[in-house]
Amino acid sequence: MTDSPWASRLTEQVQSIVREQQTPGLALAVARDGEQVFFHGFGYRNVAEQLPVTPDTVFGVASVTKSVACLAIMQLADSGRLAVTDAVVKWLPEFRVPHPEWTGEITIHHLMTHSSGLPGLPCLFGARAGSILRDPNRQRLGLVLDPSKVSPVRTYVDLLRVMSETEYQLLGAPGARFNYSNEGYALLQGIIERASGRDFLSYAQEHILDQIGMTHSTFRAEELARFPEVTELYAAELKEGQKEVFHAPVWWDVAEIYTNGSLKASAGDLLRYLEVYRTGGVAGGVRVVSEAAVRQMTTPHVTLPSGVQYGYGLMVERRPHGLTVVHHGGSIKGVASHVAVIPERGLTSVTLSNQSGFGSEAVDFVALEAAAELPSGAMSRSYPPYALDMAELPQYVGEYASPEGDRAVVQAADEGLSIRTAGLQFHARPYGQDAFVAMPEAKSFHFLRGADGLVEGLFTGVRVMTRTGSH
Repeated sequence: MTDSPWASRLTEQVQSIVREQQTPGLALAVARDGEQVFFHGFGYRNVAEQLPVTPDTVFGVASVTKSVACLAIMQLADSGRLAVTDAVVKWLPEFRVPHPEWTGEITIHHLMTHSSGLPGLPCLFGARAGSILRDPNRQRLGLVLDPSKVSPVRTYVDLLRVMSETEYQLLGAPGARFNYSNEGYALLQGIIERASGRDFLSYAQEHILDQIGMTHSTFRAEELARFPEVTELYAAELKEGQKEVFHAPVWWDVAEIYTNGSLKASAGDLLRYLEVYRTGGVAGGVRVVSEAAVRQMTTPHVTLPSGVQYGYGLMVERRPHGLTVVHHGGSIKGVASHVAVIPERGLTSVTLSNQSGFGSEAVDFVALEAAAELPSGAMSRSYPPYALDMAELPQYVGEYASPEGDRAVVQAADEGLSIRTAGLQFHARPYGQDAFVAMPEAKSFHFLRGADGLVEGLFTGVRVMTRTGSH
């Protein structure tokens, strides 16, 4: 562990963020060349009992799981059992999309890069419904779930059936457009199981968790009791304009589907895991996957409207000073996670919070700046001023939605747009053609145009919402 001045400054800086965002507990860890050089546990893993956060405290990691699924795919590709260019229907002949001419063209590569054309879908709600219905806080969290309107899903086979029965339209031809798809990643479990001849849990345990030495990790909430240190989960609500954090202990899992976001892991385990991407496939002296496979995973295959690029289960961004950041985050109730690697500096970092909505990505990037001794803000994205004729604002005004349940209402406002989404109101200014940003949240909004040149969709975060009407 380092006692460098940057570590003290980083601790103070993050402590301030934790206080500001009222986060119950946070684990922040940084390693250089595989050796942990910084760890600090902020707050508590259990507020009521004031139990500390340590490198072995198990947190949810949500969508950080996606790179684990892709790692399993690449291991199977290394062994010749599949190819990323394989059509999904080769392994999942039950797979169907509403456009028959495209069904056979969607490949494993398209699923891993979120470029299959699948829109946001409600199909996985059926797999999450069980844990949500067991959650006594669901109404407090604004979730009104009618079981009679949810198709039950337990396995990827159930998911394939429900997807085939669901009415929707693809966002475009395979490879044409990025849209984050949990359903697409859930289908990777079926491909892994059929190509390996094993269930996903046993395959991942033997070939990933055990090989890397991830002894404080599991995909199943039912197994958490075997670990000495597991975080409690917390959520927040607004009461009379004030944020109130409360204990919300039920884990929201996805039945027997694990590949889109079910991993729970400690910061120490995740640092070991990230060695795979820092070294080109080796962790703890063991080759986990080929160097060529890691190169494929960390190659930018798709560019998002925001300019961020996506590999296989990992985002890839070029930053100043000749640096590349390979990273991914995750969020669900009680979880806000982020992991990152700067290969050129030999740095890896992990940020885990036990409350959704915490800015884990921003904290991770602050930690990397400190460890790399970069200027403050070097890891931040740039949103330069952009001159937009205010007479053009009406073209963006309207309502946008996805079948997954995301909605946004856009109105013209002073020198920009007022955008209401996910229960929050943002004032966004232009920073590029069809691009707006809300500060200080640094939340970007990108409007998408159809072949006729008219605005037909809104991309924010990692998801597409299509236009449903004027407002």
